[in-house]
Amino acid sequence: MLQKRSFLNMKSETKTCQNCRNDFTIEPDDFGFYEKIKVPPPTFCFHCRLQRKLAYLNFRTLFKRKCANCKKDIISMYRQDSRFTIFCVDCYRNREDCIQYGRNYYFSRTFFEQFLDLYKNVPIPSLKQNITSKKCEYSNHTYHQNRAYLSFMVSRSEDVFYSQQVLMGNKIILDSQNIHMNERGYELVDSSRSYNSRFLIRSRACVDSAFLFNCSNCQSCFMSSNLRGQKHVFRNKQFSKEEYENKVKSINLGSFNEIQKLKEEFKNLIQSSLHKYSNIIKSVNCTGDNIRSSKNCKMVFNTYNTEDSKYSLRILNSRDCYDILGAAQVELMCEYLAGGYSSYKSVFSMFANNTRESFYTDFCH
Repeated sequence: MLQKRSFLNMKSETKTCQNCRNDFTIEPDDFGFYEKIKVPPPTFCFHCRLQRKLAYLNFRTLFKRKCANCKKDIISMYRQDSRFTIFCVDCYRNREDCIQYGRNYYFSRTFFEQFLDLYKNVPIPSLKQNITSKKCEYSNHTYHQNRAYLSFMVSRSEDVFYSQQVLMGNKIILDSQNIHMNERGYELVDSSRSYNSRFLIRSRACVDSAFLFNCSNCQSCFMSSNLRGQKHVFRNKQFSKEEYENKVKSINLGSFNEIQKLKEEFKNLIQSSLHKYSNIIKSVNCTGDNIRSSKNCKMVFNTYNTEDSKYSLRILNSRDCYDILGAAQVELMCEYLAGGYSSYKSVFSMFANNTRESFYTDFCH
């Protein structure tokens, strides 16, 4: 309690971002968090900190190159002329202990110079995939994934194609983004718990439906918006089951030209529909977008079951985290990106699973 009172008595501080030169504010509870993990307050604003992480996180651009170990042709997130030592996924998993790459630290040189030298020599996997990802040769950032093709940031799902930010529990998904626990879905965006549906945007728990915007718990609905618990709604008009089925049958959903016309109609429907200020569900004292079952979170996005966190994207089942980009079941994390799982107090790090009190680490488990 004494520690909590000390930073609550502090005042907000306005700083000038060293990158974009705009002002940003550090709140008293922010100072408390940075003191808790013993790191200095940021000198970049939130947007510049995010840009810095995204600049490293190449997850959608793939290249053909040679494995530095077995010399086979591979698909990699690094170009052939990269200055790093790149192993294919199989060679990386079967490598010897990386302790052999250890070296002395010289106080006459800066830390980051020596860290870069180390980084160039220690093998790096061509793709970010954990050991339980199977048949994902053309996908990146896959975790516990079974079969994915040209898909990125995919976890605990099956048969995902041409999609990104696919969270756990999805099956048979094509051309979708930021989804959670859907099955048999096509062109789903910000959607969850839907079945056998296509062209859903910001909709959840919908079945056998198409072209829905901001709808939930709907079944057999078509080209509609802002519905709750409805059945057999066609272009926002209620019909009987037989009438609805006849209207849907009159549309040739197998025609490319017809689909293009429907997409244009859907675009106009979205523009004329009511829009929520933010997609926040079952959450308390939160700001951001696409937040579910969370508490006391500020400027977070695509966040689920998380507490007391700020300035983060795509975090799940976590607490006390700042400036996170992609993590699950973590605590006291700061400036971290790319697929962390079950870690505690991992700071300025990337892709670290089951780590404790670690600083400046990459792909450590």
